[in-house]
Amino acid sequence: MKNHTIQVLIIAAVSILLSACGNGTESVSSEVTTPEQPSIKKKQDAQQEPILIIIDQRDDFPGSGNQFSFGIEKVPEGYTLAEMKWESDHNRIVDTLEEAMERGDKGGDGFSIGGSGNFSYFFYPDKMKGEQGQVIFLFRNDEKDELIWKKTITLK
Repeated sequence: MKNHTIQVLIIAAVSILLSACGNGTESVSSEVTTPEQPSIKKKQDAQQEPILIIIDQRDDFPGSGNQFSFGIEKVPEGYTLAEMKWESDHNRIVDTLEEAMERGDKGGDGFSIGGSGNFSYFFYPDKMKGEQGQVIFLFRNDEKDELIWKKTITLK
């Protein structure tokens, strides 16, 4: 029971960190994607601020394996990260926030959030190198309204 309480507190802390508006830092990556307008589920959300997510695919990441990092810099107020997806012609990977946090502790391919939300990565096997697809982030609010951010990239 104590372990479950700790996990719930960690998930809450990461959700708050990931849903916070910009933190004033600048990206120093050599390749950064540009934000796209989120897909809006309800018309009244059309006036919302855009979502800002930075995808970094530098070749000089610490550690081993194939990966890109992502940073969620800006999310409209009231929305939190719910799911992260990689979709291509060859693969479809879907992870919830909880699954990504668990992978942050244990490792493995897929979306990973660790270090109390300070480290956010997508790890993939060699066979996925060169694959073109979409990185998709789904955000929800308390009313279950959804915002979706998508970006097409090629895995290095």
